[in-house]
Amino acid sequence: MVEILVVVGIFGGLITLVSGIFLANFELQRRTLAIQKTTGEISYAIEYMGRAIRMARNDHENTCLYEDAEGFTYGIPEEGNGIQFIDYQEECIKFFLDDDEGIIKKAILQDDDSWEEHNLTSGALQFENFESDANVTPDNEEDLYVKQPSATILLDVRAVGGGEYSERIWWDAKVQTTIARRRLDIERYHD
Repeated sequence: MVEILVVVGIFGGLITLVSGIFLANFELQRRTLAIQKTTGEISYAIEYMGRAIRMARNDHENTCLYEDAEGFTYGIPEEGNGIQFIDYQEECIKFFLDDDEGIIKKAILQDDDSWEEHNLTSGALQFENFESDANVTPDNEEDLYVKQPSATILLDVRAVGGGEYSERIWWDAKVQTTIARRRLDIERYHD
């Protein structure tokens, strides 16, 4: 009887150990999948924004950017975060963080001065901040085209678990990238 109790005790200890390892691996796999989903969504958002930003044009008529920004390429939207510019199709575009929903949105200025908004991220991530250096102003007007041929964007993002893990933060990061214009509409001067 004592031998059976010892064997049952050892077997129970082994089962507990194996179960603990299995649960730890399950938790690690869940975390890894959350990180992969997060990095995939961030990569998509940055690539999408980057493609549009690369083709930005200077706002020579001051139709898209804030006052006193005539000739600039990039500006800050009225929401105070994100980036605003004229795209290659001559549309006024802005990418910004919707603070209420924690998602990145794209908006296109309509003829009636309203904005047509589209979600760029799914809401599976919580974006905390979206900054750009689009408010950098040139030192003087001669350097206008040289000073804004690129834009740097910075995103603060976190992945939060779902279901019973809804309060758990799986991943928290700052992502920064600089995007250079490809289609420079620089005026050429000939002597």
